[in-house]
Amino acid sequence: MRVSELMSRDVVTIADTGTCHEVIEQMCRRLQQAPVRAVMSAPVRCITATADLAEAADRMRREKVGCLPVVEGGRVVGMLTEVDVLRSIVGTEAPERPELDIVISYP
Repeated sequence: MRVSELMSRDVVTIADTGTCHEVIEQMCRRLQQAPVRAVMSAPVRCITATADLAEAADRMRREKVGCLPVVEGGRVVGMLTEVDVLRSIVGTEAPERPELDIVISYP
């Protein structure tokens, strides 16, 4: 499989000399008319706080979602993200490297 088969093509860029305000304005222009349903995942995939982390990671992989709302008693009590899972893996498999951290940048 080639990168071109998976990459996003609708890319908007801004110069590194641009301001954060300009970035926010650009994002708002693109999203201001979009209904929430156009940018949300449905149905919402949730997980309980007592679920096993491996189960949560597998669910995120299978369902192709980057985060899972954590629910207890029908209420959202937190959010588990891909970065949370990766940090757990790095922390478990590389305890001798406490300075190691994971940073993911989204376009």
